[in-house]
Formats: sequence, structure tokens, C-alpha cells
Amino acid sequence: MWNSPFNFFLHQAFFAKESSYHGPVLMYGVPPSSRFDFDNTLLWIGIFPWLYLCVWAYHRFPKIKTLLHHRAAALTILLATALCGYGFLPSQLAESNRDFPFEGAYQWFQKHADKNEVVLTAVPSRYWILEDYLIPYTDLKIYYKTGYFGGRISRDPEASAYRKMFYTALLLGHLQEIPIGPCQTIEEKLTHLRLDYILTNYPSPFIGRIEAQLAGHITVVYKDEKSLIWKVGSSKVR
Repeated sequence: MWNSPFNFFLHQAFFAKESSYHGPVLMYGVPPSSRFDFDNTLLWIGIFPWLYLCVWAYHRFPKIKTLLHHRAAALTILLATALCGYGFLPSQLAESNRDFPFEGAYQWFQKHADKNEVVLTAVPSRYWILEDYLIPYTDLKIYYKTGYFGGRISRDPEASAYRKMFYTALLLGHLQEIPIGPCQTIEEKLTHLRLDYILTNYPSPFIGRIEAQLAGHITVVYKDEKSLIWKVGSSKVR
């Protein structure tokens, strides 16, 4: 991913492979090499014996108890523990950020988009949609976000349901056929709620589908080797 202070926490383990920590799982069609699921239950099972051993040693050996009463020694042990964790356990986001596709797109938004314009990120895979950095890196707003917290972004349940239907129909290729709320035509659906840009990874199997449905309403304004941005012709401010 591009240069940012967050990169310190998005590291690959130095002394252990990701596959040696927890095995990969197939999620939403993402290849096993692309996504690693971290099970907190397994993590606690692995940590508990060490916690028990540390507590036992503290009460069993007076020298250890005395040593830990010295601030310098306690801080040294805590620092060593943190460094070991950083070195042996990979970040959950490491794999995603090594191939994050929207660096150039976000830089374009920073230079050319107006504050509070709305962007729909048309990426169905959890590979990127859960790691959405649009808000931290731009002054723009998210049209719709999938996942557990997606419905909590909007305080308007009706608008949230509309965005979900619009997003789903667009990626499935049925936006022209399916009525969404009071809207029947493409023009009505695009202007019902504000939508200024559509962003997707490139290449993507959804590019042709999106362009076919929204022909005449969107224009390519940015394209690089990993991402593509369309400008939506008109939208309503809401």
C-alpha cells in the first residue's frame, strides 16, 4: 500500500509464514492465497497456557516477583513481548494491502473531487470491501458499504435499503429491470440519492456490466493498471 503511518501495523510476520499461524479459508470466491481468517478462539487457546505459566512462575519464584517490581525490568519484558508478537504474528490486513488497487484512484480523488462527493466502490469481494480507506484518505463519502457494519453508516433505514438494492442490482446486471423503491428508470435511480463517482478495481468482470447498464450516464475520468473511476452525470444531494 502507499506510504502512510498505518503501514507500520500492516506488516508481514518476519519470523513466521502467515500459513503457519492459521490456515487459509475460502471466502466469497477469494483464492486461499489471498485471504487468511484469524480465529480468536484458537488464538486464546494458544495464549492461555503461557498466561497460566507466567502467573504460576510469578507466585512460585520470589526472585521473579521481586524482579517485576522494578519498573525498568517490567517495561523491558513488556517491550520484548510486544516485539515478539510483532515479529511472529502477521497483520490481518497484510495480504490485502500488498495488492490494494485504489492507491492511484484515491490520489486522483484528492486532486480532482469536491469535498463530500459520494463514491460507490463496486467491488463485491470481501478482499477489499472490508478494508475501505476512502474516508481516511479523501474528503468523500461512501455510497454503500457491505458487511456487518454497512447498514450502520446511514441513519436513514430507507436510504440504506435503497443503496443496498442499487448496489446489488448493478453488479448483477439487473438495474434496468428491477424497480427500486419509487424509481423505475435508470435516470430516476441515479438521481434518487446522491452518487457522484463509481470506483472499481481493474481489470474486473463487472466493468462491462456496469458500462452497459449506465451507458450515457457515466464517463471514465481515471484509469490505471489497478483501478477505474466513472463520473456519474447527475445526482441529487441528500
